[in-house]
Amino acid sequence: RDIKKSLDKEVSFEERANSLVKKLYYREMQSNNPADFVELFSYPLQTYYHKKNVTAKDIIRDKADYFKKWTKRDYSNIKLDTLNIDKIHKRVTIKITFDYILKNSKKELKGTSHHLVTMQEINGKLLIVEVGVAK
Repeated sequence: RDIKKSLDKEVSFEERANSLVKKLYYREMQSNNPADFVELFSYPLQTYYHKKNVTAKDIIRDKADYFKKWTKRDYSNIKLDTLNIDKIHKRVTIKITFDYILKNSKKELKGTSHHLVTMQEINGKLLIVEVGVAK
C-alpha cells in the first residue's frame, strides 16, 4: 500500500509538471499580455535561456518583446519527456519539443524547438525555476 501511495504521488507530481509546461507554452501562443506569465515562475530564475538571476520585470520585458516581434505564434506536435525527478527536493526537469510557426506582417519563421524546463515545488506550489535550450 505505501509503495502504491508513493507511486501515485510521483505520477501526480509529474502530471502537475507536465501541466505547468503546457500552460507556459499554450499561454505563449494565446496571450499577448506579458503579465500572464509572472505567476508561473519562482524569482529570481536561476537561468532563463542565456540569462541568469532573471526577475519578474525581465520576464515581462522578454515576453513583451517576443509578442511585439511575433504577432502570431503557433506551436504544434508538442512532445514532453521527463528527464529527471528529484523527489527529495521536489524538483523535475522536462524536455519539451515542438514545431513552431512565428509570423508578423513582414516575415514567417518555421522550425523545431527543444527546451528544458525545470520546476520545483516551493511552499506547496510548483513553479518554474529554469528554462533553457536543450542540446
